Amino acid sequence: MTQVTENHVQAVKQRIDDNPSWSRSRLSIELCQLWNWHSPVGQMKDMACRDLLLKLERRGQIVLPSRSVSAKRGENMKSLVYDRHERPPASHLLGKICRRIRGEWQEKCGHGLLLLETFWRYVGLTKGRSRNDRCHKLEIPVKAVYLYPLVKHLPGGDLQ
Repeated sequence: MTQVTENHVQAVKQRIDDNPSWSRSRLSIELCQLWNWHSPVGQMKDMACRDLLLKLERRGQIVLPSRSVSAKRGENMKSLVYDRHERPPASHLLGKICRRIRGEWQEKCGHGLLLLETFWRYVGLTKGRSRNDRCHKLEIPVKAVYLYPLVKHLPGGDLQ
């Protein structure tokens, strides 16, 4: 999909109205199927679709279903720090995730993963754009970007 039209917005509204029990995840999967929205390797672009849905909601064009408890919990995982006497420290959990994610990403998406967005190394600021903003009309906040390399040597050089 190159541009979101009013027909796309109406299709989203209709799916939400017709299926009030659907989660946001289910909605994005159904829309990807409807629009035949897939990556070049055939993976459904449901995360890009969810990003688009959030932007449409922020603009007041749609009202999304409420978030599930598991989605809210996952959103807060970045900032969790456990009591060291009760659970492993967050750095230990992040280390385990970093070791597993490359293989799982390769298996699911069909290509490697070199960097992970974390709170580790500051690399710069975003431009205040979105991958779904082809016409440069959305006003997206500029954010700091922090990355963690998953390989020893990155193509094009190491992070500065």
